[in-house]
Amino acid sequence: MTEMAFTAAKIRPLIPSETVKGTADAADITPGDWVYKKSDGDFALADANAAATVEAVGVVVAVENGKAASAVGDILTVVTRGRVAGYSSLTPGALGYVAADAGEMDDTAPTGAGSWTKVLGRAESAEVFFVDIDSESAASNS
Repeated sequence: MTEMAFTAAKIRPLIPSETVKGTADAADITPGDWVYKKSDGDFALADANAAATVEAVGVVVAVENGKAASAVGDILTVVTRGRVAGYSSLTPGALGYVAADAGEMDDTAPTGAGSWTKVLGRAESAEVFFVDIDSESAASNS
């Protein structure tokens, strides 16, 4: 499995893209991180290690006031569907999956017991990823 590389400072939505705004539940959430929505409505880093945390809603493209990383309570802008630039070395056509590492996207579906599989979208080019999160619930790999 290879995490899909990006440069946080270069992550940006391409028009048209669907976005939502919400509150960060933790410090150090950065553009390029994948997040899920907690039961309290805050965004937290998605990972493939649990049914709740694998249900990503999108990728962070901005932290309030242009910050490089969030503080607790900062407002995040998240692309929920559409094209996002700022990646590097993507394989066009390759699917992206929620990774076991919090906030990351991987080019290979997780397979270990206790992990979950959720498709995030597909690489359009080496630098652009199309966010199109699978509407079906994540699949368990147990």
